[in-house]
This record gives sequence, structure tokens and C-alpha cells, in this order.
Amino acid sequence: MQHAQYKEAIAEFQIAKADAGLNGQCLLSLAQCFQQIKQYRLALTHYDQAILVLPNPSEELKKALYYGARLSFGLENYDKADDYANKLAEIDFSYKDVGGLLDKLAAKRHN
Repeated sequence: MQHAQYKEAIAEFQIAKADAGLNGQCLLSLAQCFQQIKQYRLALTHYDQAILVLPNPSEELKKALYYGARLSFGLENYDKADDYANKLAEIDFSYKDVGGLLDKLAAKRHN
């Protein structure tokens, strides 16, 4: 993944996610890899799964919520984007541009 070999990384993360201790991080990494190769539905599915198993609070959970919200927004799934952005804001409102993302979501809902 660090060398932009996403397809190869996907195969390795799919094997490693069987380890319960690595499951959440592997799901997050899989989501990021799928997003990089433009498999957006697979990416979103893996963000969903990662969010369910990552410890709260954790940096990994914040990252999964943030990237899941951004991807959902890009896919015009505003309900999911709003849900993830609000969950992230509850944990850490200062994380990246979550406040701006919530503003963009509110503007889309008014249109």
C-alpha cells in the first residue's frame, strides 16, 4: 500500500483481516486501497465494516468515519455522509474539515 501497489496490498489485507487483532485496521486499509483503484462501492462497504469494529475513540475510527463520510458525499449518499460526519463530530469536531463537510451536507439538503 505504501508503494501504491494497491491490488497486491488488497490480497495481503484480505488474508490478514482473519486475525481478530488486525481486523479493524485491515478493513480500513482495504477501504483505502479499493478507493485508490476507484472501486468505490467496495471501499464504502469496507469503511462500513471498519467503523463497526474499530475501538471508540481511536485515530483509526476517526479516519474511517472521515473518509467514509467524504466518499459517501462524493457518491451523493448524503444520509450516510451525514451520519458518519456527525459521529465523527461527536468524537472530535476539530478533526480535519468535518465542520466544513457538515456545512456542505446541510447546503445539499436545502437544495
